Amino acid sequence: ARLVGAWNWTAAALCALIVLSYVLVYTPMKVRTPLNTLVGAIPGGLPPVVGHAAVVGQLAMPQLVLFAILFCWQIPHFLAIAWRYREDYARAGMRMLPTLDPTGHRTAITMLLYMAGLAIASFVPYFTRMVEPPYAAAALCLNVLFLVPTVFAALTRRDEAMRMTFLVSIVYLPLLFVAMVGWRT
Repeated sequence: ARLVGAWNWTAAALCALIVLSYVLVYTPMKVRTPLNTLVGAIPGGLPPVVGHAAVVGQLAMPQLVLFAILFCWQIPHFLAIAWRYREDYARAGMRMLPTLDPTGHRTAITMLLYMAGLAIASFVPYFTRMVEPPYAAAALCLNVLFLVPTVFAALTRRDEAMRMTFLVSIVYLPLLFVAMVGWRT
């Protein structure tokens, strides 16, 4: 058993990576390239990795799964926001994908690609036997719940559809993690 308050170099290094990548890489990229969202999803996906590393003291497969889920989830979540506020981002000089994509076609394709990645990543816990079979049913239902508004948003690019995608994304992630914890092996 680990002592409470014991120093954990793995967790500390990951925290340093989050801060440095966010401040020194992601933040300056916001005004330079629409790739900033993908780069920003790295520090955005690392907090659960830090938490798990703090408990187990090393990097392990469950952390990679958590990272993949959170990384992929952030893209449709954020692009739904960025599409709705693309004019504000453009006025602020932020080079988000929707500010450089007047038709929304690239934004829509990107949302759908990362939604597909999220669906795959969300089933890795089941296929690697990290969770019990009921988790797979929950993941399937949650993926359909998130996929439907995302597809509608990608097809129509209407603000209401993007807002619904954003709202469903906020429900999706905690429920997926609750299912993962509830049916862990």
